[in-house]
Amino acid sequence: MSDRFKLLTGGKRTVLPRQQTLRAMIDWSYDLLNDTEKLLFHRLSVFSGGWTIESAEEICSDEIIESYDVIDILTGLLEKSLVTTKEDSNVIRFSMLESIRQYAIEKAGNEEEINQRHLNYFKKLVDSTKMRFGNEDMLKWIRKLDAEMGNIRKAIQWGMEHDTESAHEITNFLTEYWQAKGFFREGYQTCKKLLELDENAEPIHKANALHNISTMLYSLANLAESEKYADEALAIFREIDDRKGIVNCLNILGVVSNMNSERSEEAFGHLNKALEISRIEH
Repeated sequence: MSDRFKLLTGGKRTVLPRQQTLRAMIDWSYDLLNDTEKLLFHRLSVFSGGWTIESAEEICSDEIIESYDVIDILTGLLEKSLVTTKEDSNVIRFSMLESIRQYAIEKAGNEEEINQRHLNYFKKLVDSTKMRFGNEDMLKWIRKLDAEMGNIRKAIQWGMEHDTESAHEITNFLTEYWQAKGFFREGYQTCKKLLELDENAEPIHKANALHNISTMLYSLANLAESEKYADEALAIFREIDDRKGIVNCLNILGVVSNMNSERSEEAFGHLNKALEISRIEH
């Protein structure tokens, strides 16, 4: 997407007149903004895939822009055609055309604080949905995550580069969503990439990531690799005495073993041990 904006920004001989005209139109609208509108415009570029008024108020407000002022400033951006709006499942969402968003990113520079707030907000959102999987509100919360996946993916990516602990927490919270949606490959690739980037991860984060990779690989029918990662996770969970993690890994190992008729006794051993530990916990 950044390449798309490079076509607008250069003023080079190779830039088409239509692209130069688009840049000039954005420049014209931007120059109409007052300082506060410019600041909010810059900050809103942190969102990928749009935002709600609630997320904008929490992420983009501070001592300069009060949360209750966000809606009025946002209205000004709408009037100048820098922001668009639509209704999705009775929720009003705002967004920018990608070319305008890239323009805003260029103007904003490296806003580390806003990116950290964005990460924290969507970590909290994903965490709040985790406990709702399996109850009557499950579909509602899946739709909520669906609407915010652009932001969640962006938050994970930024976290991988600046806050790996938060990135681990988001991916662990997100596992049930990936499973429910059938996004097994995305879950596998994201967790694996995070492990590779964070070689010195805390044991609990490393174990959770290994377990989640194992789960995704099982769903992708890669049983041998699933078993390998489950074994690695189990060793760490035992080392840190995380009984819930131990039970989860034993369950995966039991199910994987049971896929082979010659390993039924081994499967029974894993599942029976998981049951014993669960009974102790309760």
